[in-house]
Amino acid sequence: MLADTDTMDSISDIRRGKLTWEILYKSSSTFDPDSSKVQLWHTFLLALVLYDAWLVPLLVSFSQLNLAICRQTWLQMLATASEVFFVVDVYVHMHSRFYLFGDPIRDVKFIRRYYLMSWGFPLDLLALVPINTIIPALASTQPCGLGLLNKLLRLRKVPAYTLTFDKVFARYYKLCKVVKAVVVVYFSCHVIACVYASFGKLVDPSKDEDAWKMHDFSTSTHERRRRRLSSDTSDDQHTSQLLTEYLAALFWYIRLVFAMVCSQVGVRSLGLVSKCVEGQLPRTLMQTLFMLAVMISGFLLFVYICGTLFMISKCDANSTQEFDAKRNQLRYILSYHQVPMDIQSRAVEYFENGFKSGEVNDRHTMQLLCPSIAKDIKYAALKDMVTGVPFFKYCRAAFIRALIDLMETQSVPTNYIVCRKDE
Repeated sequence: MLADTDTMDSISDIRRGKLTWEILYKSSSTFDPDSSKVQLWHTFLLALVLYDAWLVPLLVSFSQLNLAICRQTWLQMLATASEVFFVVDVYVHMHSRFYLFGDPIRDVKFIRRYYLMSWGFPLDLLALVPINTIIPALASTQPCGLGLLNKLLRLRKVPAYTLTFDKVFARYYKLCKVVKAVVVVYFSCHVIACVYASFGKLVDPSKDEDAWKMHDFSTSTHERRRRRLSSDTSDDQHTSQLLTEYLAALFWYIRLVFAMVCSQVGVRSLGLVSKCVEGQLPRTLMQTLFMLAVMISGFLLFVYICGTLFMISKCDANSTQEFDAKRNQLRYILSYHQVPMDIQSRAVEYFENGFKSGEVNDRHTMQLLCPSIAKDIKYAALKDMVTGVPFFKYCRAAFIRALIDLMETQSVPTNYIVCRKDE
């Protein structure tokens, strides 16, 4: 009898091992997109993509004002060195699992074929093309940075990388929201400042179309005095002037946004501070269209910042207030009907357990998953418990799986008797 029992156990284990859901536990040459390593990899790529998005408009626009930025070769060398990581990312894409109609795809051949036939593969290759190496004449033309325009094709991945960033730093929800808001505000100011700098400097103050442009800081009295007293080389002076021009362009946009925000919230004193340094009105069609875009972007930034702050302040307050209201209502009803205190305490404990326990979070997470994955997780969690019952010990794996699919977890108060013997 003992030999027969061991044989039945081994047969049952073999049958369970042949199920397709156990493929998830076998090692393969693919990468899990939900693993911490892949998510950290995508977060690192997000930083590289943002660097390219910061560098390209800076080179294209400010090279028309100051050629010193083209001599800062370390900026482009850093962007070129980062291409190695994007080449590795192509390999990662060819070996990363994905979900098709809710089912996990783990076949390497199918993953490669699916990626090669998608639009992402040619766009990734086009972003990797070294245009400055293929067309050397483009590297010496003005404005510099035109050979890096193909790197902006990677901006299409920013939404997906941002979601990965949220997953990696999910424990620091408020900090994550603040960092995202700061990055969005800075990049908006950076792009607008670069476009403003591309209009050029104020050459002739007597011309109406030049009065709106940025002032030429190289001809200012302070700059000429600093050059006479300083022992810096010509390159150092041009670099310092470039930094001044960049900060001046940023200040121009931030000043306008600050004035718009003050006018929106009705703070007149702050609005007067910003309006006292207003520049000239736009004089040409392109300048007017650009100013309209600036005003719209400033309003959208104001709405985005307000929405982020409101989300941070109300993310936990709503659920907590609703829970407190329901708990107080339950206590009032139980007291009104003169329910014994021990039953009242158990009822309140049961209600609090349903709100604070990890089981509620687990149920909410299971609802977000696709049905096939949710069933596999449920099967893996309850399999040992169900097969430990003598009645189900020798049942087939398909029956055990169907039985577990019909099960539901239920919370009960402390010392609650579920059933009695012989019932």
